[in-house]
Amino acid sequence: MLTRCPKCDTLYRLTTAQIEAAEGRVRCSRCNEVFNAIEHLRKTADKSLETAPAPAPKAEPPAPIAPPPRPPLEEAAPAPQKIEPPPIVARKPPEQPAIDMLSQPQRKGPGIGWWLLALFLTVTAAAQLAWLERRALTQDPQGRRFLASMCVLVKCALPPRRATDKFRVLSRDMSSHPQTENALLFLLVMANQADFSQPYPHLQLDLFDANRQPAGQRIFEPEEYLSEKPETELLTPNHAVYIRLELVDPGPDISGFEIKFL
Repeated sequence: MLTRCPKCDTLYRLTTAQIEAAEGRVRCSRCNEVFNAIEHLRKTADKSLETAPAPAPKAEPPAPIAPPPRPPLEEAAPAPQKIEPPPIVARKPPEQPAIDMLSQPQRKGPGIGWWLLALFLTVTAAAQLAWLERRALTQDPQGRRFLASMCVLVKCALPPRRATDKFRVLSRDMSSHPQTENALLFLLVMANQADFSQPYPHLQLDLFDANRQPAGQRIFEPEEYLSEKPETELLTPNHAVYIRLELVDPGPDISGFEIKFL
């Protein structure tokens, strides 16, 4: 049988055994073109092409085939060889090292030292907050109980509780002084209506003119408006105090006054 390379037109002579051994696929020895020899079979040789007979494929080196009773071909080409794909080697994934849970370090919980440190920091933060808000805490019953428990530890004393809004004016009066010229006589009766004893308040007196505009102001401390020093520094609940003040008359424009407890 004759077959022709479709790329370079080289003509080869093959036997049926050679074609079956290569399963029809051969390689051209000139241009290395791989083609199907059965599809390109030729019944007779083309004299216009210069070709050479192809030796039969064997396991040993190829041997030349005796030329047919035709004009000899100029060059003998090696027999086409069967192309086999390279074997595919399956790759195994890398093995992960086994983790021994017993060999891993075990985390320990916080010890007694951490709990003592946390308790110390909590107490310190509470003490700082109590110091910053001491004025508000001393006026609140629950806050005072908390501060009292803290004072037991550090041996301190709480300031007395204050509630100036619990002071009430029972009577008041301002008039010209009956015995002194260019003077005013101010009379006031106040009482502590809180359910606890508290210090005597500061007394603020504001004077106004006929247009309700401020014309004067004075703040009196307890030592100034009390005629006698009280037995205690705290005014007990529901206890009234009588106050009598002699003031310089600021002029005829004064037509009103106002009392505030500080």
